[in-house]
Amino acid sequence: MLLVDVSPELQYKTSRSGGNGGQNVNKTETKVEAVFYIKKSGILTPEQKVLVLLKYCNKINNDGSLTSYSQATRSQLSNKDIATKQINALINKAFIKKKMRKPTTIPKAVKNNILQNKKKRGETKLLRKKVSI
Repeated sequence: MLLVDVSPELQYKTSRSGGNGGQNVNKTETKVEAVFYIKKSGILTPEQKVLVLLKYCNKINNDGSLTSYSQATRSQLSNKDIATKQINALINKAFIKKKMRKPTTIPKAVKNNILQNKKKRGETKLLRKKVSI
């Protein structure tokens, strides 16, 4: 499995976290936004860039950036670590190929069993009909 670490190319923005929390929320900027510009990346190869762009076309902004927010903790440093890990996980997940589904066949015994049940069901329905005299 190929692991790519894009943390050197991330840009961070901080802001005040929302929600309740008292004085700490009102005076510290603990919310962290990590931004990764895919097209400007020097770490990713052109093929990898195309894979990421195709895989996350709904998550990428108009300027070609992949963004992750974190405001889970009261510490800016730990929120920065969380946002960095989220972006690295997204990038690495794009490179994992899905396994192809191998279609299975229904065994003959099961097919015969299904047919026998259908015939039985049909016979019981025939017996329910009114008898014509």
